[in-house]
Amino acid sequence: MKFLIEGQLVTAQPIAQFRQAHQLPDTFGIAQFASVLPYNPIWSNATILTNAGERAKQTVPHHIKIDQLPFQVDNLVSIFRTQIVQHAVPFAIGVEEIEQVTEHLRDFLLRPAYKLIELEYSYRTAEDWHNRVLAEFDMEAIYDTTLQETSQLDYAGQPYETPNGEQWKIRPIHNIFGPAALEIETGPDTYLYTHDEMLALPAAPLIQSLSIDLGNKLAQNITNIRQ
Repeated sequence: MKFLIEGQLVTAQPIAQFRQAHQLPDTFGIAQFASVLPYNPIWSNATILTNAGERAKQTVPHHIKIDQLPFQVDNLVSIFRTQIVQHAVPFAIGVEEIEQVTEHLRDFLLRPAYKLIELEYSYRTAEDWHNRVLAEFDMEAIYDTTLQETSQLDYAGQPYETPNGEQWKIRPIHNIFGPAALEIETGPDTYLYTHDEMLALPAAPLIQSLSIDLGNKLAQNITNIRQ
């Protein structure tokens, strides 16, 4: 997994591999250096979240004028949110929290929408404009870039002594889904990175897959100005 730190893209090793490589205890991880308030159980309810996502996917129009893409993003996010709100009462969760989390979906869909608009403008006069757009459109890459750009490093850092007696400084890295990784300073200007999703929003994997599915579906269903 990659994170954007001070303008540089860094690769973070999975926490299990990092522990093994450096002979660290199982307790070493994001939970030792960062904390979050407990997430509402609704964000772990796969049935509710999956059904809400399926409802959003079902409402993507078969033909979307290219200049209507931003409005379609708003509509899809609204449908996803509404489906979750309908199940909110038993979970004692406020609408504000649902809005905050479902806005993540908007973050991941607006960039591909504008990328599609840009590509359509480049190829709109070509007979095979749609094939050219699809050839250049990479939803997974757009998702990854959007997520990476939300990386935030906690500069304060915390000291840590390894079982081998090495002195490290640990800095948590957050992204849009919460604490996600650690920057480990092992010496002057020497850094290692490990990602650990233990404290991340439980709905993050679903939002990722839904974003990619919806982005690709929007790309498949666009029509250009001349049609």
